[in-house]
Amino acid sequence: MIKGVRRDRRGFTLIELVVVITILGVLVAIAIPTVGGYVDDAKKKGARADAKNIQTALIMYKAENGVYPPDTVDYSVFRNAIKKYVSLPEEDDRANFDFVSYDGDAGIHGFYVLVQARDRQNLPISIYEDDIIGP
Repeated sequence: MIKGVRRDRRGFTLIELVVVITILGVLVAIAIPTVGGYVDDAKKKGARADAKNIQTALIMYKAENGVYPPDTVDYSVFRNAIKKYVSLPEEDDRANFDFVSYDGDAGIHGFYVLVQARDRQNLPISIYEDDIIGP
């Protein structure tokens, strides 16, 4: 060491900082799409679980009352009809909603519920007596 020159290394060099920031940027670029996929999957699974609960509530309603609730496009009417069997959110402004039931003379019976998010980012969910079609 040259006399009078003191070399204390008390920090990072610019190169070291650039390398660390680059590595962090690459990790974030990989992680964000992966986490986003998990969030989308969780939303879809939650929507299917809600659909299954509505399906079960309608089957229970018919078992107890002998018929399905009246056909409606009014969410609050539908929610109030099955509130004994399932708790649905109060707000009705997040999705378009349609409920139709059928009970034919030939023993053909069932229902159809269509729920479409108003933001149109999600596919609609169709709920039938024996099936759920959607995300």
